[in-house]
Amino acid sequence: MKKFLLLVTSLLVCNFSLYAGLITLPANISSDYTIKSNDYGIHKSLGDVTLDNSGGTNPLLDIRLDYVYDAVTESNSDYVVVAGDLYVDANTEIDIEQGVLFIVEGDVYVTGDITFKNQGYFVVMGSVIGSGNVNTGTGSIALPAYIGGSFDPNVTVTGTGSIDTPLNISEADVRSILDYEVTNWEADLPVELISFTSKIINNSVELNWSTATEINASHFDVEKSFDKNDWQKIGTVEAHGNSNTLKEYQFTDDNTVQSVVYYRLVQVDFDGQSEIFGPLQVVQNITFMDVSIFPNPSSEKVNLQINGLSLSTELEITVLDKLGRVVFKDAFISDENAMLYDLNSKANLNTGKYFIHIKSGNQTKTSRFIIQ
Repeated sequence: MKKFLLLVTSLLVCNFSLYAGLITLPANISSDYTIKSNDYGIHKSLGDVTLDNSGGTNPLLDIRLDYVYDAVTESNSDYVVVAGDLYVDANTEIDIEQGVLFIVEGDVYVTGDITFKNQGYFVVMGSVIGSGNVNTGTGSIALPAYIGGSFDPNVTVTGTGSIDTPLNISEADVRSILDYEVTNWEADLPVELISFTSKIINNSVELNWSTATEINASHFDVEKSFDKNDWQKIGTVEAHGNSNTLKEYQFTDDNTVQSVVYYRLVQVDFDGQSEIFGPLQVVQNITFMDVSIFPNPSSEKVNLQINGLSLSTELEITVLDKLGRVVFKDAFISDENAMLYDLNSKANLNTGKYFIHIKSGNQTKTSRFIIQ
């Protein structure tokens, strides 16, 4: 089942709506655009949406429409959908007001700002990528700040409320809406990536990744960028087609002329569908934290091998289940550069799929693991 996580504090659900049909959300928003509280209906784009500041207008997308779900006639509901990717350019902003449901069916590329207010509800089916800000408002902060895919550590998450986990809302309503809006949203992914890491060896960068399952997977394209905008394909690694066992991959980039390089994987299946993993930042001449989880998948003991720790700083280890709920958290001062952490002896984890988020100083690392 495809995982999805929720950016949410809480949600008020109304029982009625003045149906106004399907309203098209513009593909390019270059000036302030407001969806008012009485702009009833489903506001949905025909594809990707870009908040465009090329004209220096600093556009704001302000969503004020209270969420309403009609379980009998879904088309009579009130919410907002981007039927593709969302691009939030620098010096642009999205405000998701109280009681709003905002769904992005693809990825979110954010170099500007996204703010959702107390009781705002933000669903991203893909990944959150970029270097902008996601502000969770003044209410309780829902962790983690992403849904469905990966969350770029270069995106800053801020909030002044107490840390909370989603869901004091109706998950059944969310699933019903996604069933209506997103075809096969719970279908298995062609590839379930467990880890994606890098290692600097002399003047080369060694990329390593592993998968837990593969369905109809053809190959991985390895792409490289110096600014996270312009990507160049530098190699291809064949996948294993169909597999439900751990598979490990490696690729070495010998041409590293910049001090900061970004890498990502484009997994392509045999019918041409693709999914992007990353980006992964690599910085030359600086020791960065490295985390290995083994065995993965595991039926018994789970170990963390953590290297490149920041000395005399707090090490924070957080485990979240597939719905984004915090199920384990440990924090302590680390005086070592590397350590072996026995997660099994500290956390009582049931069978399932988990995310682990590790922070040491200003370094963060997020991976996935499976308990069988």
